[in-house]
Amino acid sequence: ADFVLRVRPGLSPRAQVRWGQALTVLAGVLGTAFSLVLSRVETHALFDTFKEVVTMMMSGLAGLFFIGVFLRRVRGRAALAGLVVNYATCLVLRYAAVPFDRPHVFLVGAIGFVICVVSAYVLSFAIPDRRKDLRGLVWEGNGRRDKSAWHLW
Repeated sequence: ADFVLRVRPGLSPRAQVRWGQALTVLAGVLGTAFSLVLSRVETHALFDTFKEVVTMMMSGLAGLFFIGVFLRRVRGRAALAGLVVNYATCLVLRYAAVPFDRPHVFLVGAIGFVICVVSAYVLSFAIPDRRKDLRGLVWEGNGRRDKSAWHLW
């Protein structure tokens, strides 16, 4: 519930705990609902369906991680837009009626990763975002570490 403090910075510790408890219950309810839906899916192997869902979800998260570590230009809004493009592409490749053979589920994940990174980078030129100093937070590529962020450790 740390993100709640960004929206409501004056929350008391008791209110923070309440937010955390409510979000934990919400995550549990959503997880249970998802498992109930997954149990009713018509499939010959539930594990295959599970792999599809996990692969599609993780491709976007891996793309966000890559963006956060290596691409200074891409900020929050463009990264989220890239994530949305990634999930839309993965869903189309796996479930929509397409005129070609469906790619393997792991290839869909790889394609989703690339789509997430490339679309976020391209969209970063079109979507304005507040600029913050990111020195020490992203990989610079010159082999030297910026000491300014290491004091936090």
